[in-house]
Amino acid sequence: MNLEYTYEIISVDAPAQCMVVKYSSVGREPMLVGTTLPLEGEPLEETIKTFSPMAHWLSLEAKRDIPEVGTNGVIKPEEDNEPVFPISPM
Repeated sequence: MNLEYTYEIISVDAPAQCMVVKYSSVGREPMLVGTTLPLEGEPLEETIKTFSPMAHWLSLEAKRDIPEVGTNGVIKPEEDNEPVFPISPM
């Protein structure tokens, strides 16, 4: 699911190569996100999309399974059947 959102660049710190972007979407809390500046020749929109809080907003709206207090278990590592090759010094 994709959301429509708007963005506004709030501040730019060229020496630090970063900026603060305010993201907004109807019915959701606006978010201020620190991002890198786009590389020369890179479209601004690519940086905006990369740092978009869309996944966070959708996560907040997702239904959750609530575990019971006291639930416990053991997580065992999966077997790794790939051969291990020693690294020889150069």
